[in-house]
Amino acid sequence: MTGRAAAIQGGLAALGLLAAHLTWQREPERAPGAATVIDASKNDVATIHYADNNTVVDFQRGHGNGDGCRHRHGRPGPSQRAVRSCQHRQ
Repeated sequence: MTGRAAAIQGGLAALGLLAAHLTWQREPERAPGAATVIDASKNDVATIHYADNNTVVDFQRGHGNGDGCRHRHGRPGPSQRAVRSCQHRQ
């Protein structure tokens, strides 16, 4: 094998490895409307944010002694509704 042939083969191998790496690192394709479920305890989740074209909802764990939470919901943009508090019951 000549030096030129080895360089061409090595370059093609490097391009193949790069293409495989980029394919491996991209986000998986999901069906429209598919949801992602996480496996976490209630202490692992501090905030939740949901947004679509018509609604924005934020939940935030309370910082006091109780199991309270704060949530905000409204339309996207600066005209969101006020923050409300709630108490979780076990």
